[in-house]
Amino acid sequence: MEADKLCSLLKEIEQLRVKIDNVQCEYPYRLNVIDELHINENGHSRILSKLLQYRSEIGQYVYLESLLNYINTHKSVNFPTRVHPNPNITQEEERIDLWVRDKDFALIFENKACGAYDQDTQLFRYIQRTKNHGYLDNQIYVIYLPPTNDSAPSDYSWNGLESEFAERFVQLSFRDDIVEWMQNEVIPQINPKDKLLGTAMFQYCDYLKEMFNLNGDNMESHIWKVLDEEFNLPQDIEEKNIALFDASNKYQEVLNEISRYRDSVNTELNERIKAFLHSDEVKKIASNLKYIDENRGGYQFVCEGKTIDFVIGLGGVRWYVQMQWNDATPYNDRNYPDILKTDKDIFEVGGKYTLNELSSWKFIYRYCQNLNETFDVYMHVLKRIVEICDK
Repeated sequence: MEADKLCSLLKEIEQLRVKIDNVQCEYPYRLNVIDELHINENGHSRILSKLLQYRSEIGQYVYLESLLNYINTHKSVNFPTRVHPNPNITQEEERIDLWVRDKDFALIFENKACGAYDQDTQLFRYIQRTKNHGYLDNQIYVIYLPPTNDSAPSDYSWNGLESEFAERFVQLSFRDDIVEWMQNEVIPQINPKDKLLGTAMFQYCDYLKEMFNLNGDNMESHIWKVLDEEFNLPQDIEEKNIALFDASNKYQEVLNEISRYRDSVNTELNERIKAFLHSDEVKKIASNLKYIDENRGGYQFVCEGKTIDFVIGLGGVRWYVQMQWNDATPYNDRNYPDILKTDKDIFEVGGKYTLNELSSWKFIYRYCQNLNETFDVYMHVLKRIVEICDK
């Protein structure tokens, strides 16, 4: 790309950024915890499971019965509405997203909140598993939860049972049913003393409404208005699509230049890391260890029969030092020897050079302020690892 064109596009992007930033500043600060955690379909099932498990002071399953009443009222079916004491309400048991097993009936919830495809014979298999728990066909009900009403269970998911369950099947979309049910029948019923439940359901309902653009006058629509004006977009929807495609391609050229430049900078940084890891000082400490190229590079060690990689990495713009497991190590076998976990020169919160986090993948790591601190932490911990393994 020519320098003059690049300079012009950078100015356009900055002007656009300022206008969008001004729109964002006009709106109240928005923070939805569920949105920030980026939940998946299992997350939706966990939330619904917790809600349906709720019992009032007299032991009534208020929201489970509320949902069943909503189904009968809005879907013209005849689902059971009376819930006996202590139904078994589980999430992801036997791979069923949400499963309610009452004394006289069972509900199978198949959650497609994020648009996942049906698996082969999926509903058929879940029905068979429910029958294995002693329920008859006429006691089993299926609730299908797609994002919108545009999708339904596939024939290969039913595997021939669709007609048999026609009167015991219902489709509830998150956009058109779950939001309405929660907004009109769940949130208004929440007891003021249940503050955590109330705030959780308000956030979840808001999350769903934002997902489906149901929040009315939202900030996004105003940002799109800015884009309409800046790009002088036509009203015709087909022409608008072409104009947005062209604008996206134009600015993508700038992003490509930035990306290529950053790749060059990263190459130079990687050379600095390799120089450090192959320096005489580090090689002397790691003389009996295997060098590896994982992440930005590091050394592999064995402690009490456990093979562990000790590496330097980059997460976004933050450097880190990390003990990590090889992908071939099963998750349940990723247990660090006690001699490592209890050593305060390696793993202690607040230590100047120690590692201080443990990820869900069982990696022990520490983010550093800059590359020099990364080298200091790596050198300190590597020396201690060698001392421990040589004992």
